[in-house]
Amino acid sequence: MIRLSLLLSMALAASLVHAAPSPAQPEGLVTMDVAFCVAPPDDRPLRAQTDCTLRQKPTQEGPLQAWLRIGNATSEPQRRTLVVSPYYHNTVEIYRLASGSWVLVETGGASLGGHASSASLGGHRFAFTFPAGETQVLVRIPSDPSAPKVTHFRVALEDSGNPFNKEQVLLGLHIGMLLMVCLLMLMSWAVERSVLQFRLLLLTAATLLCVLIGSGALYLLWPGASPHWWGTVIFGASIIFRIAIQGWIYDAMVRPYQKDLKYLRLTRGLYATAWIAVLAFFVNGHLLGWVLSIVLLLAVSAISAFGLHAAVDMPPRLRRILQASLAGFLFLNFGGFIGMMLTQGQNNVPVYISRLIDLGLPLGALVMTLLRNKVLEQEYQRTKETLTRQTFALESERQTRNEKRMLLDMLTHEIKNPLASINFALTTLSQSPEGQHGQTPRRLENISRSVQTIDQIIEHCNLANGIEDERIQPQMACTDLKRMFQDLLATSSQSDRLLLTVDTSFQVETDIYLLRMIVANLIDNALKYAPVNTPVHIEPFELLQASRQAWGFRISNALTPDMVPDPEQIFERYYRHPLTQELRGSGLGLSICRQICHLLGGHINYRCDEVSITFEVCFEST
Repeated sequence: MIRLSLLLSMALAASLVHAAPSPAQPEGLVTMDVAFCVAPPDDRPLRAQTDCTLRQKPTQEGPLQAWLRIGNATSEPQRRTLVVSPYYHNTVEIYRLASGSWVLVETGGASLGGHASSASLGGHRFAFTFPAGETQVLVRIPSDPSAPKVTHFRVALEDSGNPFNKEQVLLGLHIGMLLMVCLLMLMSWAVERSVLQFRLLLLTAATLLCVLIGSGALYLLWPGASPHWWGTVIFGASIIFRIAIQGWIYDAMVRPYQKDLKYLRLTRGLYATAWIAVLAFFVNGHLLGWVLSIVLLLAVSAISAFGLHAAVDMPPRLRRILQASLAGFLFLNFGGFIGMMLTQGQNNVPVYISRLIDLGLPLGALVMTLLRNKVLEQEYQRTKETLTRQTFALESERQTRNEKRMLLDMLTHEIKNPLASINFALTTLSQSPEGQHGQTPRRLENISRSVQTIDQIIEHCNLANGIEDERIQPQMACTDLKRMFQDLLATSSQSDRLLLTVDTSFQVETDIYLLRMIVANLIDNALKYAPVNTPVHIEPFELLQASRQAWGFRISNALTPDMVPDPEQIFERYYRHPLTQELRGSGLGLSICRQICHLLGGHINYRCDEVSITFEVCFEST
C-alpha cells in the first residue's frame, strides 16, 4: 500500500505540473526587482516611484499591490512566465506601464475556476514577452472579504522553456504524501475502529481537502468545480474543521482523566464556535468566519493546555508527550502566520512552513497516538501484574479462609456432640435426688447456661459462614408477625422486661427462622447492655402508602452514656464494647442481623443518644 501511494503521488505530481516544450534559456539575462505599494490616500493614480517602496508585504487593509521592475539585459525580446502564488487568491490583475499609465493586460485568479488559461498547480501563470531594457509591471490583488485576512504572496519570473517547475513538482509530491497519509489513516481506522483513529482520519482528510482547494489541484482535476462553493465556502469550512478536529483529538486523550466540569463546558463552547464559523461561511459571513478561525486556533491551544493541567491520574509520561505535542502545534501554526506576515514576496518559506504543518499535524497526531497507546499498554501491563498479584493473594487468602472454615466446621461438629452429652447428663442429674440438695441445683443451672451459650456461639458461627458461602437460602412463607413476637417473649427468661406494643395482627412474607434469629439477637443484645431492670420496648409496624409499602419492627432500650457504641464498628463482626468484655457473647449478633437483613432484602439502622438506643429493621412488601 505504501509503494502504491508513492507511485500515486509521483503520478499526480507529473500530471499536475505545467510544462512547455520550448528550449531553455539562461535565467541571468532577465532580472526582477519587487517592491510593495501603499494605496494612495486619494483617488490619484498610483505613482510607483513614491508609493511602492516597501520590501515587505504591508499589513494594512486594502488591495495588495506589488511593483515589478523587470530588466532584460539582452538586445532581443525574452519570453518569460510571471507566476503569482498561491492559487487561492481570488483575483489577480496584471498591469503594464505604457505611456505613463497603468494598463490592464491580464486577469486571473481562483474565482475564474479551472477553465482560466492562467490557472496552474499552486498559482497563476502569465506568459509575457519582455523587450530589451526595463519593463514595469504592477501585480494587483483586490481586497476580498471572502479571502483569509492573513495570506501568503509570492511573485516569480520563470523561464518559459523550462520543462520542469520545481515548486509544482514539490507541491505534487506534497499532495501525494498527504494522500498516502490519508490512506494510512484509513487503513489504521479499518484495523482499529476506535474514536481516536476516526478523528485522526478526519483531520487528515480535512487537511488534504484544504490543500487540494488552496493549491488549485481540485480545479485542474475538476474544471467544472464552482469557485464560490469550493474555493470560498468549502475551503473556509474545511479550515475550521481542521482546527476544531485538532482540539477534538486532544479531547479524546484528555477526557478519560478529566473530572473538571469547567473543561467539559469549555470544549462544548469550542465545538459550538466551530459550527458557528462553518455556518458563517455558508451564509456569506466570511469575515466572521476568518475571525473565528483565529479565535478557534487560540482556543484549541488554551483549552487543551487547561485540560492537561486539570487532568487527574494521567500517567506522567503521557502528560509530557501531550505537552510536547501541544508546544509543537503552537510553534508550527504561529510560525506559519508570522512567516506570511513578514514575506518579501520572492520566497516560499511560508508555503514550506504550511506544508510542514499539513504533514506534521496528522503525522504528529499519529505518533502522539502511538506513544499514547504504548504508555497505556505499559500501564495496562503494570495494572495486570498488580491484579495478578492481588488475585494470587486473594486466592491464597480464600484458600486459607476455607481451610479455617473447614477446621471450624469440624470443631463445631466435634464440640456439639460433647455438649449434647453434657446437656443430657445435666438434665438427668437435675431430676435425680442428688441434684435437689444444697447448691447443686444452682450449679447445674450455671453449667446449663454455659452450655447454651457455647451452643449459641457455634450456631451463630455456622449461620454467618453459611450466609457468606451462599449455602443458606431464604424459605419464604406467610407469617403472623404478632404471634411470632408473642412466642419469643413467652420463651424468654426475662419476659417481664419485654414490652410488646402492637395494635393489630398482620401477615408478612418472610423466612420465619431467619427473622426469629434477627429478633432474638436484638432482644438478647438489649437485655444484656441495658441497665438492670429497665424495660426493652418492641414495636412492630406496617406502612401502607401509595408510594411505598413496607413492614418491620423497632427494638429500643435505655442506655448509660458510657455504653454508647462505636458507630463505625457497631455492625462489624466480633465488635464488643470495651466495658462489656466480661459479659458472655461472641460479638457476632449485630453482624449476623445485618447479613440476614440483606439476605431477606431489607435493611437495619439504629438511632442512639446518651440515654437510649433504637434498632429499626425494615422490609419492603412484595
